[in-house]
Amino acid sequence: MKDVATHQIIYTTPSEDLNEVLKKFTIRNLHLLPVVRDEDHQYLLGMLDRREVIQFYNQQVQQTKSGHISPAARLGERFAQLQDIRVSEAMNEDVETVPDDMNLESLKAFIANRKPSSFPVIDASGELCGILSLSDCQKFFDKGDTSLLVKDIATSDVVTVTQNDPLFMASQKISSGDFAILPVVDSDNPKKLLGVVNHRDITSAFSNVMIRKKSGE
Repeated sequence: MKDVATHQIIYTTPSEDLNEVLKKFTIRNLHLLPVVRDEDHQYLLGMLDRREVIQFYNQQVQQTKSGHISPAARLGERFAQLQDIRVSEAMNEDVETVPDDMNLESLKAFIANRKPSSFPVIDASGELCGILSLSDCQKFFDKGDTSLLVKDIATSDVVTVTQNDPLFMASQKISSGDFAILPVVDSDNPKKLLGVVNHRDITSAFSNVMIRKKSGE
């Protein structure tokens, strides 16, 4: 294992500021960070999951809104200032979509050299009608049934957010469902796809705002 492992390890410590942790997650698009001792960076204490950071953010926002003061009150107050961030400030408008009438052979070629692990599915009128993950695709690729279309294997019950929703709502949805992406739809037309938002977009937006607020203190 030592011959194939990465030796340039990005880690955090118990005393590190959460702003710095968020930057590490965002810049390198990491999902996990090793947590090591402050005094000994070779002593592993545990692992920090990006979803746990987002969930902690959500908890602090809710506690601050309810008036509950926790031991993390100061951090909670800072998080509460992020409630005004909207999904529109973090979403990616450059979205690769999949037509619902694409067959599996064409689909296999389509996703071969693409990085996203999930794609919004649109119908002939350009409206959002589903979501397709690579795990969904692989199960049917293995079966070799080329008669199927995207609409036969896509998930039609799509969890979405609107461009005007608070970003912390998007973070709750994407974390609780463990989704790769959330389609962003028009608040007046839930079938009109405006973009997508993922974990990295959310973390980056939170991090940027916290950094700006910290620099202005």
